[in-house]
Amino acid sequence: MSKKAPAFILGYASSAGTRKALNQDALLAMSARGLVGIKYALIAVCDGVGGLARGEYASTVVCSLLAQWFTGELPKLDRQSASGDSASGAFSDAVCDQWRGLIIRANDLLLRYSAANNMEMGTTLCAQLARAAADQKEVDWLACMIGDTRLYELKNEAGITQLSVDQTLANLSVAERTERREAIERISGLDEAAVLAQCLGLTQELKPVFLRGSCQTQASYLICSDGFRHLITPTEMLTILAPEHGNKDVTSEELTQRIEHLIALNMERGETDNISATVLQVDMLGDAHA
Repeated sequence: MSKKAPAFILGYASSAGTRKALNQDALLAMSARGLVGIKYALIAVCDGVGGLARGEYASTVVCSLLAQWFTGELPKLDRQSASGDSASGAFSDAVCDQWRGLIIRANDLLLRYSAANNMEMGTTLCAQLARAAADQKEVDWLACMIGDTRLYELKNEAGITQLSVDQTLANLSVAERTERREAIERISGLDEAAVLAQCLGLTQELKPVFLRGSCQTQASYLICSDGFRHLITPTEMLTILAPEHGNKDVTSEELTQRIEHLIALNMERGETDNISATVLQVDMLGDAHA
């Protein structure tokens, strides 16, 4: 009997919230199968920066470029993998290089648009690409972060783990705070944990953070905007979104409904920000949820 690659189940939902007329978040959930049965999934959330102009444009631009990469450049990398020219590490290195170039292009597009229209705009970015081969019983993944949009790993046995680190002023190193002393002094009195240290669209210099990991057991990966996580608890996220908490063999539609439930719960508790989340659930059994 031939081995089956682990399967990916994707869910996503977004809301403008209870007070804002415009939803400045953008999100992405895509999957594909490669030439030799390798499975891929891409999830992402971009949160347009409030207080600046056209946050919805900034977030949509970045997600659109990621979607174009998934349908255009990823198949080329997959062909290299199928021919044996790209091991897992080399594949991840190639994706990192291409995503760095994508981020530079997206940032340049937003800066030029802002300059042409005499405005400032910005967006966060958190994206995760998962890859599963039929001859392996594990999933390799790569993630990229700019800003404070979070990535969580949810497992029944291990609980919920925040994999990303919020790129806010509160989390800057001593050296970084010294470099940005004047900027920090200008926002004196504000909650530094709520002030982004970087985002796409505001400055030429960006330092995206890349993470790599693997998964050998059932797991869910959650990417969410800050509006999703303010008023619900990690336990609630884990109970509703993690595999094996009554969610085994969940479909994409059911996973989306569970995310929508958490969004509704946020709004019932008074969340006023845009609220967005996308979930990549890993089914190590490799069943029909491809």
